[in-house]
Amino acid sequence: MVQQENRQSNFELLRLISMALIVIHHYAYHGAVDINAQVTQQSFALQILSLGGTVGVNVFVMIGSYFLIGKEFKWRRTLKIIIDVFLYSYLIFAVYAIFKPQYLHDKNIINFILPFPGSYWFAAFYVLLILFTPGLNYIIEHFSRKNLKNTLYLFAVLLVIGPSLTLYDFSIEWKRLLTFIFLYLLTAYIKLYLPDYIDSLAKGRKLTLWATGLLVLIVIIMLATDAELESSPATDILIGQNKIFIILISCGLFIWFKNWHLASIKWINALSGATFGVYLIHEQPLLRQAIWQRVANDQVHDFATSLFGGFISGFGVFLVCLLLAYLVEKILGRFTNKLAVGLGQRMDNWDALL
Repeated sequence: MVQQENRQSNFELLRLISMALIVIHHYAYHGAVDINAQVTQQSFALQILSLGGTVGVNVFVMIGSYFLIGKEFKWRRTLKIIIDVFLYSYLIFAVYAIFKPQYLHDKNIINFILPFPGSYWFAAFYVLLILFTPGLNYIIEHFSRKNLKNTLYLFAVLLVIGPSLTLYDFSIEWKRLLTFIFLYLLTAYIKLYLPDYIDSLAKGRKLTLWATGLLVLIVIIMLATDAELESSPATDILIGQNKIFIILISCGLFIWFKNWHLASIKWINALSGATFGVYLIHEQPLLRQAIWQRVANDQVHDFATSLFGGFISGFGVFLVCLLLAYLVEKILGRFTNKLAVGLGQRMDNWDALL
């Protein structure tokens, strides 16, 4: 993503934590064990590990939204994301072509050559959100506090509370898009109005801990009572991206770190610039399959070992990908930034002529 001036280390640390949670989630989700299958100690542990991924995605969107609210639309932001998607895809393709050509076939090659938007759903929907920001910022600017709050209430009832209390939900595409828009508007409300009454480090921490504790308690109760079922309803009702406890935990974490006046820490700021690269590396379809076949989630079966081992394994993958992405950014980051800025300025100029 486009480098930001004067990076705030509190947000950059949260960005790193969010991506680590996403990778750990993928360890639980993409492995050999189906976490939605019959409830066992192993699947229970993997369900807990998967919680962080949905929170991580939401927080990642909220951080990006925070710095887009009230800003003039610039094409360079969108172009930098798309350029990075193609860059990492082509680099991974080159590695496979040199060292593992036997794994390449027509479908894989097409995914490598045209990675956007099909291979990376998050990048596609995030770009879509950025394209919507002129309209969303217009709404935020012209809506009163009451109107914005009522809009959030409507989103909350239809998108969050309803699906959290029933098995009804939107299709995956609409759910992702609407959740991103909801998070953007919610972040705007936090940024513009929350200081009036609960904008404090302590209350953000309390909201996070309360929501997390209550969610874990409910999951334990549901899994205990449904131990004889072939599958657990916990995932469908509790831990989806738009479910109420996940939204509460995401908001709590965001508020907590937003109000943490952390001094600027160079190494955090430097590493956080590689977080999007972590996503692009470990979620490339062919490489994703290779990673989670080798770092498998079916090696142990008891709860404690599955939980602790899964966390260590997922975090280890995150660190390796972070190192690789950091090297790519150090070597090629200036070039991709310059390309995005140059093309973006031309497109901004074309927009001004229309």
